[in-house]
Amino acid sequence: MLEQESFTKFIDLISFDKKIRVLEKEAQVLSKEVLLADAEKQTLLNALSSIDNHVHDLKKEVDAKELEMKSFEIQEKELRAHLEQVKHTDEYQALKRETDALKKKQHDYEESLLDVWAVYENAQKEVSQKKIQLNTRLTEISAQQQEHSNKKIDLEQQILDIIAQRKIMEAGIPELWIEQYMRKRMVVDDPVIPIVSGSCSACFYNLSLQDNIFLKKNRFLQCKECYRLLYLENK
Repeated sequence: MLEQESFTKFIDLISFDKKIRVLEKEAQVLSKEVLLADAEKQTLLNALSSIDNHVHDLKKEVDAKELEMKSFEIQEKELRAHLEQVKHTDEYQALKRETDALKKKQHDYEESLLDVWAVYENAQKEVSQKKIQLNTRLTEISAQQQEHSNKKIDLEQQILDIIAQRKIMEAGIPELWIEQYMRKRMVVDDPVIPIVSGSCSACFYNLSLQDNIFLKKNRFLQCKECYRLLYLENK
C-alpha cells in the first residue's frame, strides 16, 4: 500500500513538473521576444540616426553653396566699383569681360544651389514622414516590450509559487526515485513517461510481454532505446 501511494505521488510530481516546464518555456519565449524587440528597436533608432545624418549633410551642402554665392556677390560688387573708376578703355573692357564671366558663373552656380535646395526640401519632407512612421513603430515596440515584461514577471512568480508547492509534494517519495529522476532531467525534458499501446511514448520502442507485466505492478522500467523511465498509467 505504501509503495502504491509513493508511486502515485511520484507520478503526480512528474505531472506537476510538466506544468512548470510549460511556464518556463513560455517565459523563455517572452524573453526571446523582448530581445527581438530590442534588436528591431535598435535598427529603427539607427535608421532615424541615418536619415538625420543624411539631411544634415544636405544642409551642409546647401550652406556651403550659399556661402560660395555670397563670395561671388562680393566679387561682383568689387568689380563694379572698380569699373566705375576705370578711365582707360582697354582696362575697362578687360574688367567688363571679367564681370560678365563672373555673372555667368554666378548664374550657373545659382541653378546648382536651387537644385540642392530642392533636394534638401524634398528630403526634409520624406524624413518628416519617415520619422512619424518610425516613431509610431517604436511606440508600438515599447508597449509590446512592457506587456511581455509584465507577463514574464507574472510567469516567474507563478513558477516560484509552484516550486514552493513542489517541495511539499516530494514528501513520501523515495529519495532514490527523485535522484534518478532529477539526474535524467538534466539530459531530457521528460525523463519519466507513460507507455502507450505497449510502447515507449517517446521513441515508440515496443515492450515485451514480460516488461508489460512488470509495469503493471506500479514499477518503473528503463526504455532500452531512449533510456527514459517508463510507467503504466492507471486508468
